Amino acid sequence: MDELKTISQVASETGTTAAQLRYWDEKGLIKSKKNSTGTRFFSVDQYSRIEFIKKILSQPKATIEDARRAIYGEQALQAKEAESKVETTEIMLSKALDSALTGEFGSLMEMMTQTFTQMRDEFNANKTMLEAIQRENAELRERIASYELRTNDKLSEMKSSVLKEMELNQKELLSTSRDTNASLTEKITSYELQMHDKITSYEAKITQLELAATEDRRKVEERDRELMETLRTMQERAQEEARQQKRGWWPWRRA
Repeated sequence: MDELKTISQVASETGTTAAQLRYWDEKGLIKSKKNSTGTRFFSVDQYSRIEFIKKILSQPKATIEDARRAIYGEQALQAKEAESKVETTEIMLSKALDSALTGEFGSLMEMMTQTFTQMRDEFNANKTMLEAIQRENAELRERIASYELRTNDKLSEMKSSVLKEMELNQKELLSTSRDTNASLTEKITSYELQMHDKITSYEAKITQLELAATEDRRKVEERDRELMETLRTMQERAQEEARQQKRGWWPWRRA
């Protein structure tokens, strides 16, 4: 039997709070066991799940929904869709039995066939749209990674170039030791101004790259939101269609 611990013990040992654990439990991210008085207990096998949730939520702008998607992933969403379809099928089979008893089995089977065909076509269309959104998200993520790589390479190149140029200018200044102090000061000032202009130019280029990367990140987030909204709409439509079909298929409810 798994070792069970109280919510205060788990909070102390995982670096969380009882309120956080209670909220994650209510949201279905972790699982607890309750006794007859409603006191929560957690098994030690939940510790790895708690550490994973903490890691996800430590990311900038991460939400509970992000943690839920990371835990259950796309397979869970597909499982929910499959469960909804099974429920719809069970309802239809029940209607078929009732209609068979009233002599309307043939017309009901035709209606069921049409409904299944329509659901399959809608599912394939939505699947194609979701795959397209996922491909666009992957392309945007690749572009962000490319921007970051180019920025790092450009920064390294800038540092190397500035160091080499400083070394050459120092050698030139040393070779002109016969010049007067005023002349040396003038050259040093000119050199500093040149370096300042170049560094400013490099910083402006880096800023442009960072802005482009930020814009791509925003597009990825918008795509992710569109994807989740599409999934939610699909589920709501399936549930609404099931309810409408349920009302329409009972023989004694027909006008």
